Amino acid sequence: MRTKHRLLICTVALGTIPIALSGCGSGSNSPIPSSIGAAPFRELALGPYRTLYKFRKTGRDGSDPNGQLTALNGVLYGTTYSGGPGDGTVFSLTTSGEERVLYGFKGGSNGDNPNAGLVAVNGVLYGTTVTGGGGCPQQEGCGTVFAVTTSGQQRVIYHFKGGRDGYSPAGGLTLLGGRLYGTTSLGGSSQGCAQSESGTGCGTIFSVDTSGHETILHRFRGKSDGQSPTAPLLALNGKLYGTTTWGGTAGSCDYDCGTIFSVTTSGVETTLYKFMGASDGAAPYGSVISLHGMLYGTTNGGGVDPWGTVFKSTISGDESPIYTFKSLPDAQSPTGVLTADHGVLYGTASGGRSCEQYFYSGTIFAVTTAGAERVVYTYPCRPLSYVSPGLLLFDATLYGTTYQGGKGAGTVFTYTP
Repeated sequence: MRTKHRLLICTVALGTIPIALSGCGSGSNSPIPSSIGAAPFRELALGPYRTLYKFRKTGRDGSDPNGQLTALNGVLYGTTYSGGPGDGTVFSLTTSGEERVLYGFKGGSNGDNPNAGLVAVNGVLYGTTVTGGGGCPQQEGCGTVFAVTTSGQQRVIYHFKGGRDGYSPAGGLTLLGGRLYGTTSLGGSSQGCAQSESGTGCGTIFSVDTSGHETILHRFRGKSDGQSPTAPLLALNGKLYGTTTWGGTAGSCDYDCGTIFSVTTSGVETTLYKFMGASDGAAPYGSVISLHGMLYGTTNGGGVDPWGTVFKSTISGDESPIYTFKSLPDAQSPTGVLTADHGVLYGTASGGRSCEQYFYSGTIFAVTTAGAERVVYTYPCRPLSYVSPGLLLFDATLYGTTYQGGKGAGTVFTYTP
């Protein structure tokens, strides 16, 4: 197995969290037919993809969006990792493409570099920054949880402290029972994680209320229960479900192959499945979704070829791949959470076709629960666009972002199934 999967360490998720960048091509996209048979892979004809907004590298505008969008009262909201007056922004965008920067992060105790999407609670947006916040052994701070109104008034409600408290909350927040739940990809222990080259601890699961009272629910231990959760949690039937990118069983991966887990709101964590890095997949960067009583997700690597998988699992951890990504021009190395529409699962992958040397551009793919897959859009090599993880289904349209492309600072796009 190729344990690296052509991974490129990307600053958008800190130096310890690799994001796979593979695949590119001449732009092509297509609608998914109402019924897909389990036919061999093929690319479809052109379809309804549109660039809604192009971020600028100059001025107050943000750049490098890397989180899933959210909708509130008919308006889209998101974050950019960079740009604005300092290091990252919160922005709003109408469905007609009118963008406004609501808030620009300034560093220090204010926080730096939001790397995930937002969640709305009573009309206020909540999110995380992976660095900044101060009061942390790490030079740039351990990250924050923040709130921002739709008019742009921001406040930090919690500063991570590192060590046993965790640091680098890269996956965003989930609302359950009036509290916000999330993960830190590092920290939780003052000792180095057994499967990590840098940093301390294997990551944590935390909860925090809107007033800033934080509780650590679980501290990951690496090989026994996983390492480096980097995706948002799924709230389902009063529990939370998620993935760790590394840790678990040794398998054939450098840092073990990742896990699926559940955790109660009181902090009882259960490892549901440990990936082996074979046909079952390896390194789930995205979380899981629930559809028809099953959990569905993706792995960045593993499978038969091995360029990643789409998998299903029962809530008790009976996992099996439903699709294995193949050689180009198939999508390769999916990185985000899936989105379901009329029983079809849509996702983003960092591979499509090779552009030049080690540069690649991404794809949008669709797969049925029966395992029939289609690439519905392949990004062009010029401008090079790294599609960000996760799509938002809003008003029968899928919305997403690219980390680069457009004017060089990223885009917001729409795709209509």
